[in-house]
Amino acid sequence: MAAKYFHFDVEGAGEFPTDMLRYDGAYPSDTESAMKLLNPYRGSSEDYRDFIRNRRIVHLTCVDREPTNDRWASFGWKVSNVRRY
Repeated sequence: MAAKYFHFDVEGAGEFPTDMLRYDGAYPSDTESAMKLLNPYRGSSEDYRDFIRNRRIVHLTCVDREPTNDRWASFGWKVSNVRRY
């Protein structure tokens, strides 16, 4: 049986809920999205405050299962644009 791939976007701000990658069996769809998972700031600078406020979109892929929208929402991240391949 061929694997089903689900490509989707999550949008949120601040710390990325990295445990959701394990929970959904997801991984970044591209290098740019992988870089958006990281917190580039350590400390309480103005840049860090901007990082916490500014929303970003991360492109992800799951194999053989759809993303768990409600669980993402519990972390303040919204799932959108789910495509099955």
